[in-house]
Amino acid sequence: MTIVTFAGLIGIEKEEEEWKVTGEKAEYLFSPSLVHALSLEKEPYRYENMLPLLLETFPGSRVVTVGTPRSIEGQSVLLKTRYPR
Repeated sequence: MTIVTFAGLIGIEKEEEEWKVTGEKAEYLFSPSLVHALSLEKEPYRYENMLPLLLETFPGSRVVTVGTPRSIEGQSVLLKTRYPR
């Protein structure tokens, strides 16, 4: 499965020349039929924004992220900071 998402700046901000993860998380809920169809196990989902949610919830999928250079840079910092591998 391929998922296309648009990167934003929720959960991250740039102060001076340094990116900062704000620590705030949004709560995501799915419809019961989608939870059942996708065999999702946990709810609610709490993430800084949609990108880490998609990457963790659908690990076998190809996630294509579209965004401005600023949003891509910020999301990269977020993923490296919060979800290192």
